[in-house]
Order: sequence, then structure tokens, then C-alpha cells
Amino acid sequence: MNKILKILIVIVLVVLGLLAYMGFFNTITFTEGESGPYTFVYEDFVGEYAETGPLFDEIYESLVDNGIETELGLGIYYDNPDEVDASELRSRVGSVVTEEQAQLADEAGVPYKIMTVDPINAVITEFPYRNMLSYMVGPMKVYPKMTEYIAEKGYGAAPCYELYDMENNKIFYMCEIVSK
Repeated sequence: MNKILKILIVIVLVVLGLLAYMGFFNTITFTEGESGPYTFVYEDFVGEYAETGPLFDEIYESLVDNGIETELGLGIYYDNPDEVDASELRSRVGSVVTEEQAQLADEAGVPYKIMTVDPINAVITEFPYRNMLSYMVGPMKVYPKMTEYIAEKGYGAAPCYELYDMENNKIFYMCEIVSK
């Protein structure tokens, strides 16, 4: 019995350690400030937000294949999944590049759209990127708190942005500040 208890304690400690490493116990705090502008190589996507991963990868790989390196991904999520059917959720996903890289992508015939995302005034927080699970844990931790913060401040519904900073292992969650 004593051996089983020790094994259970070790398992619990390992799970708690993994959750702590993933940021599950992090305190979520918000700032308000400007984000952008971004030069964005992207594609529109309609469907569950959780299904955007392959499109992010496809765009990134297309850029790399054309000699364009980037460490920033960007997702713009237009709809609240609590209010819109999952099959109808609208988003834009892709990579942030420099203006020079955008020109190279255009000249190379990269088959994606290119736009400048104007600066926004936003509610902003960051979450650590540890591995692929961060894409699941981050939204679970951030969006309920962000929804509360936005409601407390009396802001209206607006698109949310996720900036994936792979060089610094961070995900920035931003929701544009709009009046009701």
C-alpha cells in the first residue's frame, strides 16, 4: 500500500509540474495599449478555430520555401464561438512579415493574400508558448478572463488577435477596444 501511495504522489506531482510549466497556474493580467501595424501574409478561414493549425503551417512553409523567414504568426478571430456556430466562425490566419518580405512573397507568387493590419487600441495579455498544448491551454485561461475584463470596462464586442511570437516563446492575446 505504501508503494502505491508513493507512486500516486509522484504522478500527481508530475501532472502538477506539467500544468505549472504550461502556464496553467499563471495569473492573467491585462494592459491596454496599441498593437500593430503588421504586414500580414494570410488566408481567410471559415470553421472551427481549432482547425486553423494546418493553414498556419501551410502559409509558413510556403514562405520558408521561398526564402522568407518569419517567427511571428497571427490569427484574427472575428466571431465569438459562444455566439456563432462553429462551422461559421470567421478568421484570418498567417504570418507577419516585413514589408520587404511581403514584396518578395508577392514577386515569388506565394499564393496567399497580403495586407497591412492597421494599429489597434487593444486589451492585451501574454501567455507562455511551451509546445502545441499552449494553443489549447492559453485560450482556456485567457478568454474567460478577457471576457470579464471587457465586460467590466463596458467595451463592445470586437475581433480578437493572437500573435504567436515563436522567437520569444510567447503568445499575445489582444482584443480590440471598441465602444458599445
